[in-house]
Amino acid sequence: MIALDTLMKFRAFRCPINLRILYIQEVCFAARRRYKLMPFSGKIDLFRAEHQPPSDLFEEDPLLGWSGMAAGGIEVHQFPGDHTMYLREPVIAAVVAAQLGACLEQAVAERT
Repeated sequence: MIALDTLMKFRAFRCPINLRILYIQEVCFAARRRYKLMPFSGKIDLFRAEHQPPSDLFEEDPLLGWSGMAAGGIEVHQFPGDHTMYLREPVIAAVVAAQLGACLEQAVAERT
């Protein structure tokens, strides 16, 4: 798809939505393969949906692969449902947004 972009100029011209989705997906996969995750000195606030994809698709991990990545520790914030609910259910999205806001406020307070 990335090679196809040089021919079709997805970024410069409009193309069918189904091709744009495939292109964006491929770019994300390529970036993920190249990225080298490095630990940092801060804390991670991990927002985790209660229902995770089946273990035959993904390895079961309560920290979703973030273990050992933050010297400041990892605080897990568990929310009901699955991650797509936050796009469909405004009430649940508001709860997650409020928790995210609280985490950001705490992070700012800890830096001052």
